Amino acid sequence: MVPLSFFEQVATWTKNSCYEDWVVEKFASDRDGNPKKRRHFVEVPAKTGRHITPGRRQCADKETKQYIVTAGFVMSWIATLILQGAHFGAAKRSASKL
Repeated sequence: MVPLSFFEQVATWTKNSCYEDWVVEKFASDRDGNPKKRRHFVEVPAKTGRHITPGRRQCADKETKQYIVTAGFVMSWIATLILQGAHFGAAKRSASKL
């Protein structure tokens, strides 16, 4: 139904997003202009002119373990989502029950 190249492209995008793209953590504002409690990532260039962008990092820099994302991993993740929906429907149970 879906070609293998789709899953390979999703795996490539995931790897780039987590381990290669440079981001800066920022606070968003709510509708009243107050800063929100949660931070979000904003993509930035590696260098601004000749200098390194201050505060830049990769999204997964603080993770203790880096995973290798492959097309098989993406297919397994989608299969788990489908199975969880088929077995539990709208009930939000943990995936370990699969």
